[in-house]
Amino acid sequence: MTLKPGETQTVRVMLRVPENLEAGEYRAHAYVRLVNDNADAPANQAGKEAVIAVKANLVIIIPVIVRHGATTMSMGIADARLSHDAGGKPSVDMYLTREGNRSSMGDISVTCSQDGGPPQVIKVFRGVAVYRPIARRFISVPLDETPKGVNLAQCKFGIVYSAQEKEGGKKLAETQLALP
Repeated sequence: MTLKPGETQTVRVMLRVPENLEAGEYRAHAYVRLVNDNADAPANQAGKEAVIAVKANLVIIIPVIVRHGATTMSMGIADARLSHDAGGKPSVDMYLTREGNRSSMGDISVTCSQDGGPPQVIKVFRGVAVYRPIARRFISVPLDETPKGVNLAQCKFGIVYSAQEKEGGKKLAETQLALP
């Protein structure tokens, strides 16, 4: 299709499911190439300086995820620990584990309880995916926005991985991390 500047076009994609297709999640990518075929580029005229024209040819890759039949997914958090990078900046490192026949997309929330007080949210890390067929993904959540008055060395951390709000926000995995 050809669109003029400012025009839009709705494109519908139809999927035909083959007979006996196993239940589960299937992923592909739609490849869209935007081509600037404008032939009105300046030409080099005799006796004139050289002319350079730059044309952008853009490519957009759109992920397509289709779930067919009954899908299952369970998540876990393993090996959670507090660490520091070479510059001394803290992070909570962990593995998100996934079982089942579908991927997961969610948000990680890290809380801190000090001196038996109520948990205080110290970081929300959004849009963390664990795609099928990966069973385990390493995640490092930087604690770069820790509120004043929070001493990380005295925290009992709560870590929750939840489905994104548009998926209902259900808690998918949870763990505690107490420093020695």
